[in-house]
Amino acid sequence: MEAYQAYQERIGIFPFPAGEIRAEYEIGADGTVGKYRTPSYVSQAIDAGSIPRDYRRITVPVLAFVHCWQDDLKSAVPSAHIGELPAAHHYLFQNEEADVLRELRPFLKKLEH
Repeated sequence: MEAYQAYQERIGIFPFPAGEIRAEYEIGADGTVGKYRTPSYVSQAIDAGSIPRDYRRITVPVLAFVHCWQDDLKSAVPSAHIGELPAAHHYLFQNEEADVLRELRPFLKKLEH
């Protein structure tokens, strides 16, 4: 598992947490990372869920971290606080922690009032 995480770092991506690797891949008795275990329909469902949504009925404060499709949210919920993190991915709370906290603090401060 550590070797796989080191490989991910070498190719320039954030290394998956060990639990994520165990959930996504078969792990051999010797600890080797095996084949991808998630059925293809899961990826297809995720892709289908990536289409733009109608956000106009949102009535609560919104803090969104995005790297795409923010125009629909901005136009439907003008008060939404959008943290645009163009280099972010699934693990943005880990690999972009400083940026997340920079956006989160003023959002929470506004909720106090």
